[in-house]
Amino acid sequence: MNVFDRIRERDIVQSVTLGIPLGKGSGPFLARMNAMALMTGGHGFRQPKKGPKLSKNGTTRKEREAPGKRIYRENMEAERRFREAHADQPGWGSARINRAIERGDHLRA
Repeated sequence: MNVFDRIRERDIVQSVTLGIPLGKGSGPFLARMNAMALMTGGHGFRQPKKGPKLSKNGTTRKEREAPGKRIYRENMEAERRFREAHADQPGWGSARINRAIERGDHLRA
């Protein structure tokens, strides 16, 4: 291997780096970047806005989750009312209230 082969190998490695096939400082890379800037007037390419992502049945995630959120809010409100109603009653400590809520007693009341 002579000195010319070493120089050629070094140039090949620099021009074929991962993600930048021509190397940042190479002439072809700079020419390509200049051509892109001239095409767009230096403002870059326009990226159009995407519409909402729809599922197979044509609904958005927000629309699919709305009924579950309503049920969750109703359950949390029932739990809050149950805790407030039993907080001052004798024999109803936090452990007993939590067990009753785990059994679902707050939804039956």
